[in-house]
Amino acid sequence: MFKNIIKTFNETFQHSKFPKETKTTSTQLSGKTCRNSRFQLTNLFNNKNKKENRHSPIDKLPPEMLSKIIEYLGENDRKSAQRVDRKFFAAEALAPAHKTIENREQFEKLLQDFQENSGKLLHTLEIKGDNFTDDDLQRLPKNLKNLKINVCRNITSKGLIALSENYPHLKGFDLIDCKIITDENLIALSKKWTTLERLNLERCLKITNIGIMTLSENCPHLKELNLSHCYNITDESLIALSKKCKTLERLSLEWCLKITNTGIIALSENCPHLKELNLSYCKKITDESLIALSKKCKTLGRLNLEDCSKITNTGIIALSENCPHLKELTLNYCKNITDESLIALSKKCKTLERLNLEFCSEITNTGIIALSKKCKTLKSLNLACCPKITDKGIIALSKQCKTLESLDLAWCPKITDKGVIALSEKCPRLKKLNLSFCKNVTNETRRILEKKGISCR
Repeated sequence: MFKNIIKTFNETFQHSKFPKETKTTSTQLSGKTCRNSRFQLTNLFNNKNKKENRHSPIDKLPPEMLSKIIEYLGENDRKSAQRVDRKFFAAEALAPAHKTIENREQFEKLLQDFQENSGKLLHTLEIKGDNFTDDDLQRLPKNLKNLKINVCRNITSKGLIALSENYPHLKGFDLIDCKIITDENLIALSKKWTTLERLNLERCLKITNIGIMTLSENCPHLKELNLSHCYNITDESLIALSKKCKTLERLSLEWCLKITNTGIIALSENCPHLKELNLSYCKKITDESLIALSKKCKTLGRLNLEDCSKITNTGIIALSENCPHLKELTLNYCKNITDESLIALSKKCKTLERLNLEFCSEITNTGIIALSKKCKTLKSLNLACCPKITDKGIIALSKQCKTLESLDLAWCPKITDKGVIALSEKCPRLKKLNLSFCKNVTNETRRILEKKGISCR
């Protein structure tokens, strides 16, 4: 295997534009240093006890090169490399992390590749479609850390149980749109995957509180959980998660219609490390939940409140006061939101990057101007169906928000060529602009946008 590492190392150097001294180092590595050693990484890369070798050859290699080497190392050897030089920590993050397989040919090629290079690194494998069976799950690379199974209807609960027994050290698992998995299956999986950190059960319609409560007992290290469209989940699940999974950082409850303030308050009390929360279409959520989150979850960075129609300015103001690190906020269809919320956000959440205000029909230029003055790192803004917005608000954005990349102004009837031209001239990073049903924007202006490389609908 080590010969393969050196071969890859040298081949990459031959096609790279590095200085001659760096290429000489590769020759030394493959020859003198490694001739009589399989994985003597300490001698290979660093020996800090010797003055003459104070500057390790590894210092001359870019992270991309190190990641190529790491790709062929087994887990123990990667740990050894990391003990020798910290650069390997950064390099491992650049190693190929994700492969998606959609047919038999791709699958067999992957298996052959890993059979020839048994230590090769693979963080995440995604298999999609109906070409895969239970037997295929037993043939996966043994060093796999994350597995995504996406709409694979020929995989059964029997195959999943066998998977958990053969791959007990899996850290992340996605089982998207799986109609067959039940609470019983989830309980069996959780007993084997006690160190699981990430689980995606999106559209697993048979999952109920029973499965989630047992999951929280058996998998206390969970950091990320997706329960989107799991319609049977109630506050009982959230209370159980809050008691056992206190390091939870990301949680999606999209379309979990039975969730109320009780569950969210329990989460906020016991899961202070929450960074991302998706509550879209949880129509029973009110300002009470946002106030509780704002008091305890100070590091909250992303919050989705789409169509949480009971949310008002009170909740958003509390959120902005206590969660200054908020970078992404989705408020579309929250029709009670007004300029008051935007003014509060502009004062405290100055690093806001993405804001969705679609169908927040009470928003006016006053809120947009306040936002543009303070939130100068805005990259994406959705003002679709905000009929009170005029060129005045858009011109303010163009002057202050130079990092703007995407802007949606669909169904904003008061927008004219004047505002759009200002955007095109003063927002150099703008790539997407939705002007659907903006009847006062002429075709000539649209052609100008297209010439500047701005995608215009």
